[in-house]
Amino acid sequence: MVVAATRGTVRVRVPGSDSFTTLEQAGRVPVGSVIDARQGRVRLATAVAGGVQDGLFWGSRFQTRQGRHGTGMTTLALRGGTVCPSASLAVASRKTKRKRKRGLWARDHGGLYRTRGNDSVATVRGTRWLTKDRCNGTLTRVKRGVVSVLDLRRHKSVVVKAGHSYFARSR
Repeated sequence: MVVAATRGTVRVRVPGSDSFTTLEQAGRVPVGSVIDARQGRVRLATAVAGGVQDGLFWGSRFQTRQGRHGTGMTTLALRGGTVCPSASLAVASRKTKRKRKRGLWARDHGGLYRTRGNDSVATVRGTRWLTKDRCNGTLTRVKRGVVSVLDLRRHKSVVVKAGHSYFARSR
């Protein structure tokens, strides 16, 4: 995989490492790397059957995955902290009003990308979309194009068109 920061600060943690390094220039990173694009935007290019695909991603920390065989589908799995306090903890402390959520924005043009949250997997068809984990599920919002969302709890696929969203409840 080749990554390049297009805006802001992007950090990368390669498999086997305990720390992140700032991405200063475009370069290769191994599959399984964790990319922190919370403070910037990253362009990610990967090999697919018959060529190369690229997409632009921002707003969250995610891990890259790609199978050794097949079409070259690239999965971006959300990583990092969704903090969901229990009901008893929320009553005990009013400081729990702010919940950290993680949401990955993505934009591509016909690539083989999918984003994975806790409760759903969104597979793109050339579009712009958001995958956002919440305490009670995963929201997929489509700004442009079409996304196929697999609800992991209901084992059901839903096609979401531009201007619409789908919320997969927690398991």
